[in-house]
Amino acid sequence: MDQFFVWVPIVGGIVALSAGIWYYAAIGKAVHEEEQAAGKDLSYEMNPFTGSAKSKTVKKK
Repeated sequence: MDQFFVWVPIVGGIVALSAGIWYYAAIGKAVHEEEQAAGKDLSYEMNPFTGSAKSKTVKKK
């Protein structure tokens, strides 16, 4: 029973660390693809939470 008090936090920590790495890799991939499509650096035009420079709202002219 004492082994669970050691292994559960270790396994949970590895899972949490893996999820964080996966999240940042996915955001980086999305940013890279949009910069390739735009042909320029979109550093100050990106939404850092979605990795997208595209707006969800429709602009009327």
